[in-house]
Amino acid sequence: MQVSSSSYASLLDYINSQSDDTSSKGLGKAGGISSLLQQNCVASNPVLTKMSREAEKSGIYKSTVTNTGSVLKYLETLTDKSSDSVFSKAEADGNTDEAVTKIGSLVVSYNKMISNLSEEGGKTNKAYLKSLFSTLENASGQLKKIGITVKSDGTLETDYATLCDADVADLKEAFGSGSSLAQALTKTVGEVNSASAKSSHLAQIYSTAYSNSGSYSQYDYIKHLYNTLA
Repeated sequence: MQVSSSSYASLLDYINSQSDDTSSKGLGKAGGISSLLQQNCVASNPVLTKMSREAEKSGIYKSTVTNTGSVLKYLETLTDKSSDSVFSKAEADGNTDEAVTKIGSLVVSYNKMISNLSEEGGKTNKAYLKSLFSTLENASGQLKKIGITVKSDGTLETDYATLCDADVADLKEAFGSGSSLAQALTKTVGEVNSASAKSSHLAQIYSTAYSNSGSYSQYDYIKHLYNTLA
């Protein structure tokens, strides 16, 4: 397969393309990476140059994994149905402090995640950003009632005075166990988390490999790391 340096905007796009290509040819992950490296084991090859650039994004991928993980954690806490859950306690005593804190923290982590995806770039991340924005836009009325506004860049803006004064019922409608918004976010953010973890893992492999000199040794080293860690 011929791959040019401009074929893929991000490592995630490249991973997805390799997954589709190897699946159609009956090749496993190891076969796909081996084939890639055998075709491109010269240091000056544009594909390796592209991978070198992507290796530099290792920190961004790790940050995305961290922030998506935080969003998922807050969503899980807010949608808990147990008797001692955030909303069960709020409904019992009328105190929304814990719910407000969790929602506020969720928004902060969500905005960091959006920033990460925008910085990573690529068709796959653009698709995720579009999906997330659409999900929030569909729930903009619910969010507005509790002081959260969906901005044009896909991030969320919180009016904490309105959020703190919001009724338990409105908070629960937006992020509680029966919330379609919470369910949709959990699904999409979960996909982003999984994909970013894969990108982070492979970026680290390439990053480590490029610290070694010599194109052929890079080929052997990357192949060894992939077979060991993939």
